[in-house]
Amino acid sequence: MTIHLSAEVGSDTVSTDGEELTCQTTIRTDVDKIDSDLPKHLALCIDSSNSMEGRKIKHAREGIKRAVDVLDDHDFVSIVEFSGSVSRVLDPTQCGPNRQRIKREVDSISTTGGTNIIAGMKEAKSALKEKSGSGLLNTVLSNDEEFIEWIVLVSDGNPTTVPDLISTLMPHKDKTDRHISVAEEFADDGLTIQSVGVGTDYNEEIMRGVAEATRGKMEHISEPTEIRTFLESIVGEADDIVGINPTLKIQPKDEINVGEVYQHEPVLNEFEMDRHRGALVTGLPDIGTDVDQEILIEFEVPPDDPGVERLVLEIELDADGETAKDSVVIEYSEEETGGLTLEDQKRIDTKARRLAVNESPDAAMSYLDRHDEAVVLDETRDHIEQLQRAEGNDDRTLKLKSDLTRPGLTKPSDASTSSEIDTATDAGKSAESGETNPSDTDDASIEGEHADPKPESGAETTGEDTDSTTSDDPTVESIDADPSDPSMEEPSDSDDSGRTALALIPSQKTIKVDKPLDLEVRDETGARVADATIEFPSGTTSTDDRGTCTVRLVDPGDTDLRVSKEGAYSTDTASITVEGGTAVDDGVNTGEATDPESETDGHEKRTVTGANDRETTTEDDGDGSVDTDTKEAAEDEKKSSGSTSVAPVPEKTTIESGETVEFTVRDAQGNRIANAVVESKHESEKTDNRGQCRLTFDSAGTYEVSVVDGPGAPYESDTVSITVE
Repeated sequence: MTIHLSAEVGSDTVSTDGEELTCQTTIRTDVDKIDSDLPKHLALCIDSSNSMEGRKIKHAREGIKRAVDVLDDHDFVSIVEFSGSVSRVLDPTQCGPNRQRIKREVDSISTTGGTNIIAGMKEAKSALKEKSGSGLLNTVLSNDEEFIEWIVLVSDGNPTTVPDLISTLMPHKDKTDRHISVAEEFADDGLTIQSVGVGTDYNEEIMRGVAEATRGKMEHISEPTEIRTFLESIVGEADDIVGINPTLKIQPKDEINVGEVYQHEPVLNEFEMDRHRGALVTGLPDIGTDVDQEILIEFEVPPDDPGVERLVLEIELDADGETAKDSVVIEYSEEETGGLTLEDQKRIDTKARRLAVNESPDAAMSYLDRHDEAVVLDETRDHIEQLQRAEGNDDRTLKLKSDLTRPGLTKPSDASTSSEIDTATDAGKSAESGETNPSDTDDASIEGEHADPKPESGAETTGEDTDSTTSDDPTVESIDADPSDPSMEEPSDSDDSGRTALALIPSQKTIKVDKPLDLEVRDETGARVADATIEFPSGTTSTDDRGTCTVRLVDPGDTDLRVSKEGAYSTDTASITVEGGTAVDDGVNTGEATDPESETDGHEKRTVTGANDRETTTEDDGDGSVDTDTKEAAEDEKKSSGSTSVAPVPEKTTIESGETVEFTVRDAQGNRIANAVVESKHESEKTDNRGQCRLTFDSAGTYEVSVVDGPGAPYESDTVSITVE
């Protein structure tokens, strides 16, 4: 494994009066050089209380079996069930020679009694620490071999039983604190808890608290069918791990005060720092290849004289004996520093989201009101406003909280970047005005910022369309179009189907003439994009290897910036308001001046169709005024036709009896649709938040599969045939 660590504060200079700064520490792996295949030991800790009876326990059993199918031969699995008591369903067992026996044991899980989560957690920990089990392969892993050790906790209820020993040892703590205290002991032993709450009756504080205390994550799922998807996806996430139990050490230099330390990506968390010989030390989540980890460090620097350079932080990462280091050096200046950096805004954004999740949306909104200059907060603000309106809808509230803990809500407020937020926000506005809107009650989660960071092989990805002065109806192309069919038209140049979406993220939405504007470019997985081209009125520039660049805008007024990159990438735009008089071009990051007479005749009109077919027409009349007309093309089409075109896209169409097929539901623009009902002859399932579901076909024959219900219904659904041999 090769790991890289970079630390940056987003500004080369700080005020001589001293400042509060944010250091973003990014951890990534060199994927090309990774050749490790770390063994996994997953302890599946399943709630078998009476409330799990029926569909929940059925899908939990099926989910365990699917997880066992996708685990590697050398991986281990243990199974614990808990109700009012706890029992070991399966001792640590290596998967390779034992898959069928493991599945038979899974069928013995049955429901009874109350809910003793702590007992289940402790039994799962005991199983994880047993490095020997039954039925091992000939190539037995030694006790010294490092394992990815995760407890996967599934529960739908509130603990009804707390062990007497725990109550005796911690009489001053309430139920939630007791569970979290036990989890913190697990973290000290290098164990991680990945938790999932099912339905609306579980104790969210406990399920989230035990996951965060062990540097894991908590998911909320509405439907029992999603248990299967969750358990299988956990195995995929564990497959990506290349560094186990990493530690981060922050060494502040003289007079530097370090405040709070947050994880911003891949999941929000706040770290408790231990002090060791003057340094601050914390454990981090296991390092994976699928997404960078971003750690935000809040610190204060004292006043000093202009021109003074100061080393303020030394940061070191240790993972499996491999070390990566970086440091932060600042220079004092009397010049204006340009306001909040992108790193500062991420810190503010992270605090706001954690306030919304852990305290209340009102507390989060109050905090945001004190930082309204932070551009990247716009979508977070919308999301928190939805949380305020969701009072009384427990499922919606839990889903919104779950979404707020995930990355991808920190893009600028371009409506085309988050379909779900737009839909829900527009629904709320309609409700306030007395209008009706189907999305008032539908809980759609169309692929956008909450997309799975690792799209399945062969899947389409849809981002914003490229600039085009003319555009055919973007909805006419069928999702299942056969390129060999001569009746199908060639896609236009503006078709971004199959392209990777880019996002252009400015540090500020309003800026003074000729002041530096920091930009960041990321792709749809959240990874930074180097060598992307940024176009602005007076020239072009490119992002560096960190996916960042700085430009200066010299003309007052509203200015559109555009990002593009060679290859299979879509484009994105950002609108910046430039305030102040005409500035003198100093030649720094402004590109070469453009001769206005050589460009147009003084009248220019441009139409851009972005993601989700949001059309924006900008018209320059030559008198300095800009008229912008924005419309939702897809929504207009739906209103005129009375229905939404969708299609269930299968991973394969010919299978054997008893096999399961994964379907991805997409609309005509290629967007995934969550909570859509996919139906075959004998079975129906609802898609998860990635727009996916699975159907099992038990007997030979031909089955017709279509989408029959969901957000935005009624649907015009394509029908796909599955042949079972």
